[in-house]
Amino acid sequence: MKRAALLALVLLAPLPAHAGPDCAYVQGPPSPQAQQLIASARNETPFGLVLKLRALTEKEPGNAALWGWRAFAEQQTGETKSALESLGKTLDLNPCDDKARMRRAEIEQKLGMLREAYFDYSKLIERKPDDARAYQLRGDLLQSVAEFSAALSDFDAALAKGPPNDDLLLNRGGLMQELGRYREAIADYEKILGREPDNVDALAARGYSRFFLQDFVGAASDLASAAGVNDNAFVWRFLALARTGSASALADFQRDAAGHADWVKATAEHLAAPETDDNFLERYPRAELRCYLEFYIGEFALSKGDPTRAKRLFLEASDDCPKDPRETQGSLREYVGATEELKRMQ
Repeated sequence: MKRAALLALVLLAPLPAHAGPDCAYVQGPPSPQAQQLIASARNETPFGLVLKLRALTEKEPGNAALWGWRAFAEQQTGETKSALESLGKTLDLNPCDDKARMRRAEIEQKLGMLREAYFDYSKLIERKPDDARAYQLRGDLLQSVAEFSAALSDFDAALAKGPPNDDLLLNRGGLMQELGRYREAIADYEKILGREPDNVDALAARGYSRFFLQDFVGAASDLASAAGVNDNAFVWRFLALARTGSASALADFQRDAAGHADWVKATAEHLAAPETDDNFLERYPRAELRCYLEFYIGEFALSKGDPTRAKRLFLEASDDCPKDPRETQGSLREYVGATEELKRMQ
């Protein structure tokens, strides 16, 4: 699997020069001008507030709190890069402002500044070793670039240091899926379902894991929750039903595909048509979508008792599927599915 060298980038590249946290900064009381602006802030337009805060920070460049307020106002008006610069000023003055560092890390991650975000999350953890949220967000970052072992370590630390939340359990469960540890993934999803039995995200995620474990009845039941709103869940549910031997699965799939994306409707037509797989797949040159289709048609071939066709398609999927989750909206599910099926065929 192609791996993003994030850890090497972070650990080997020079980090910002800093001798260590200097917590000597003392935030003074707001100046009269700042007090006046705070009192009138509700009457200001968002852009007007930004302009006044910029004027104030020019007059009081050593006021960390003002820079933090300015950053917040800039975020509200969509000036993300300006907000990032203002948070940098806050942290230059007061490197122990953990809230500002967390806000900066989250902005950096959204902007794709992964090395910088990793550094800020790590500084937070260094200062606050029991900060479960910092571990969770750093784990999310690591998972997004396929650094699975490091991500798992951070997720486990987050679980050990704070109460589990749905995002943490969903992301850890997704990581378990990527690692082929499906029963552990199901255990994470069931912690959510124990509190929220109708949680669609957890039900669908459990359905994928059940499919990988060949529990097609359970997978079809779970995936039904998301099949109406998610194209991939809709197709996976059909495949689960087909693998159970359901005589009506294909007809139902063709009928209900009308409410889904064009590629889903085309796939439904193809599965009942004499057109060759190669001719059909030529219409979809984009790697991620072609990967989906090769895996899905291969699974349907297995349901029809045609392992030769299925194996050829799974081999093509294992080549065509993106191996970097940044190219697949964060998931390698179809790639993992194709490689799992190939293992069973050995």
